[in-house]
Amino acid sequence: MPDRGQPDSRFAVYLIPPYRVAHMVDEIHRVIHKQFGFMAADQFQVHATIKGFFKKTDGPLEPLIERLDAALEEQRSFPVHFNGYHMAHIGFGLDVSRLGQEVNPAMLELRE
Repeated sequence: MPDRGQPDSRFAVYLIPPYRVAHMVDEIHRVIHKQFGFMAADQFQVHATIKGFFKKTDGPLEPLIERLDAALEEQRSFPVHFNGYHMAHIGFGLDVSRLGQEVNPAMLELRE
C-alpha cells in the first residue's frame, strides 16, 4: 500500500478496572477460551470502553492528542457499579454505564 503520509490509525478510550475486577474477568475469559475456543479471550486487556474505535481525520495527530490530554488531565475518579453483563456476537461485556437503575452522569460526561 502506498504511503499517504499518515498512518491508517484507529483510536479508542478505555477505563481499566482495578486488579481484583480485572483478575476475575480474565479468569472468565480463560475458561471460555479453553472450553469454547472463544478467540477474543487473552487478546485484549480487561477494560470498559468509553469510546469505541474511531478513525483519525486527515491532518496531524497532535491536535487530537492535545484535546484528549486536556480532557483527561482534569478527570478525577468517580464511582462505577457493575450492572450485569450483555452479550453480543463478538463476545460479552460488563455494564458499567449506570449507578443502580440510573445513568451514571460522570460516565456520560467522560464519554462526551
